[in-house]
Amino acid sequence: MVHPAILLQAEIYSVLAASTNLINALGSSAIFDDVPKNAKPPYVTFGDTLHFDWSTGTETGFEHQIALDVWSARRGRKEALNIIQIIQNELENLSETFDDYVIVNLTHESTEIVKDADRDLFRATLNLRITTELAT
Repeated sequence: MVHPAILLQAEIYSVLAASTNLINALGSSAIFDDVPKNAKPPYVTFGDTLHFDWSTGTETGFEHQIALDVWSARRGRKEALNIIQIIQNELENLSETFDDYVIVNLTHESTEIVKDADRDLFRATLNLRITTELAT
């Protein structure tokens, strides 16, 4: 059986890659798990993730803490924040069910914006908490 974290990432990717608004804001379909060497900002990456098994005696469930990073070469935070807002809007289209799992809860935990001085980029991180359980 495929780990639900992989299935959930695929579902998130599918929703984001189908977003005309996001593709227009990025200028391409620049959504990556691993960034190609020739990629130019802005782009979106899957960042750090944590996955916790919270199964009970009768239910199989997971909590997923997922970070989506937006990278921008523009001066200032505006572009990164605008893209974060588009992503949040698009995640409302995330299917309640995917493969054999059901999304029980999707919560925006926080957004962090930092300047990466080494690469002269801004990174905005959208931190999500998503709980899933095996569909019955």
